[in-house]
Amino acid sequence: MDFAYTPEQEELIRTLRTFARKELAPRSQQWDRTGALPWDAWRQMGELGLLGLRAPAAYGGQDADLVTMGIATEEIARGDFSCTYGIQLANLAGEILGYHHLDETPCSERSPVGLLARHDGWILMMGTTMDSCTLIHHVEEMIAPDLYLRPAAQRETYFCHDRHGREVTVHLRRHLRLPRDFWQFQDMLAAQGELRLARVDNSVCRAFRAGALVRLVTETLTRRPDAIIARPGQRYRMM
Repeated sequence: MDFAYTPEQEELIRTLRTFARKELAPRSQQWDRTGALPWDAWRQMGELGLLGLRAPAAYGGQDADLVTMGIATEEIARGDFSCTYGIQLANLAGEILGYHHLDETPCSERSPVGLLARHDGWILMMGTTMDSCTLIHHVEEMIAPDLYLRPAAQRETYFCHDRHGREVTVHLRRHLRLPRDFWQFQDMLAAQGELRLARVDNSVCRAFRAGALVRLVTETLTRRPDAIIARPGQRYRMM
């Protein structure tokens, strides 16, 4: 397996590193102090194609792979970390536009969290707790959809129109609102040495491999499909 960057990716690194050093880094502290949203920087990132990396070519995007997406995020972060949110949010929309709408469940194989599990990426939770980890819903859908999702007869239907006027029909089975105990999986990750903890200012950060969490949740739900539904005395969050 060849892990080397392609010539195109090497050129992208040089271009974005220069852009981040010249256009973002000199103004980063000012943006943080004033709370200003750097619209001009976002427009520049759009002109560089960074806001359409994961969007399908049919919609004006670049159909870039996840490695290229990671390169862009890393290089922009060298100049201003907050500007990476523009890249992430725009390309999340690209994922939904291109692939995710084909599935009926929110956390399917083609959803952003499903792709994260497939590629065994890392999850970094900054200032949030385990009850916000959407990846666990992905395993619920795979192992016990009838227990955690609304029935197919209750699916919602949306009619969406793209910029060319084409209509796209989207069906969605939402997750049931249940007393879920996601914290049990944090304890499991910690017990197996898979959880990394750090403090940044007043926020606790948690990091772990997506594959490790998927394995633990899969094993747990295979043994007992309703294991996520809290029993009396357990921690839970209605969601």
